[in-house]
Amino acid sequence: MRYPNLEALIGTSANPARVGLPYIPVLDPLYRMTGECLLRSGSLWVFDPDAVRAGTFSGLYWDSADVAPDIRRPSAFAADAFGDLYAVADGIIVKVETETGRTEPFAETVEGWASAILADPDVELGEGFLRNWESHRGPLSAGQRLYPRRPFIFGGEFDLENIVAATLEEMLRFRAYIVEQTKDLPDGARVMFHVVD
Repeated sequence: MRYPNLEALIGTSANPARVGLPYIPVLDPLYRMTGECLLRSGSLWVFDPDAVRAGTFSGLYWDSADVAPDIRRPSAFAADAFGDLYAVADGIIVKVETETGRTEPFAETVEGWASAILADPDVELGEGFLRNWESHRGPLSAGQRLYPRRPFIFGGEFDLENIVAATLEEMLRFRAYIVEQTKDLPDGARVMFHVVD
């Protein structure tokens, strides 16, 4: 079977791929082609199959907060430029907004996932913003994603001054803590946010 959108997505990779063993059936075509890749400027990070198999990023997030209780624990396999996760849950691909814990169906197949990303990488991955950020601040280091100093859910601005680089691991732990603290609050609720060194 051919996967033209997935092949196009992998074809824009900035890193040469390494082959890994598939873990999740819906991701089988992806991991037959690549184990880890970056799309153009690095806005898409597909995790190494060993990290997916071990639940490395899934565990950081879902073990820290009661996120997405209506679905079985998703298996995260990729992240966009801002650290939101693509995961497999109940046999489909979902996108997890890690600041809020909101989980939405994204695609039924890895080919559909690739097609949606290729159709609008600026919206789906934050590619244009990342390119602009890197032109001012330099490239992200391995394992880093873009992170708002003041979280968006607390009124943080979507601009260069508010966005810094952070490791995905740090981001997921902090965001899981935020989700755990805010998940039962109504929209528009006032919160006090204390930063402690």
